[in-house]
Amino acid sequence: MDRITYKTDMTQRRVVVLKYSETAQDEYEMLMKFDHPGIIKPLESRQGCLVLPYFPERSADGIAGYCSEKEVWRFLRDVADSLRYLHGLGYIHGDITPANVLISKDRYVVCDFDRQDDKVSLAYTPPEWDKKSCNMTGKSDIWSLGASAFYLLMGTCVFSGRGGKEQKENTPVPSLRTDRFSEVLSVLMKKCLSFNPEDRPEAEEIIQIAEKQLAAEAAARRRPAAKARKEEAKARDIFWPEEMTGIENL
Repeated sequence: MDRITYKTDMTQRRVVVLKYSETAQDEYEMLMKFDHPGIIKPLESRQGCLVLPYFPERSADGIAGYCSEKEVWRFLRDVADSLRYLHGLGYIHGDITPANVLISKDRYVVCDFDRQDDKVSLAYTPPEWDKKSCNMTGKSDIWSLGASAFYLLMGTCVFSGRGGKEQKENTPVPSLRTDRFSEVLSVLMKKCLSFNPEDRPEAEEIIQIAEKQLAAEAAARRRPAAKARKEEAKARDIFWPEEMTGIENL
């Protein structure tokens, strides 16, 4: 069983996370192979302990239930970007959950690569997962990403927390509330949570959709400001000749 503690490193004047695990050295060696801003980088390895950076905001698990659609698009984009990198190297994470995604200042960061079949989070395991014969693929990570995003949005786990274990081929995937969230997001969630792995999107597709939605949201926010500036400039154009007339009469 993993044990997590927090400690102040006086030599570096920083708070660090100590993760005690029987497989700490293996996880350290795996993480040191990766070079991506969205994947946690260990500080060092000690006997039976992994020293990790401390994230004050902790994990995405803490924002579940009151997460805006914009924030979920950021979550999907950042985690999918990390998964694209991992899958490109031939790795899978195998346990993507809100608790295993940390919140940093600039992006979401994936952590906990100590995947053991006896400690995976069942609420986020895809239907193809099996403890005895695990045939997980990159598309399995995509199902877990969809289940994680669903939890952030709704505050409850899809399939009542039983995960893909209770999902059959004809089991309907719950829809998001259209009065709160866009149809684009609802459709993507259903695709990510497809029973058949081949029906799920690639990480690249998720990134493209998320970036498009974030760009549209940013453009919508800029429009009122641009309109206000245009109206202000128009008002100045009307006022300026009167100013000039007043000056000439002095």
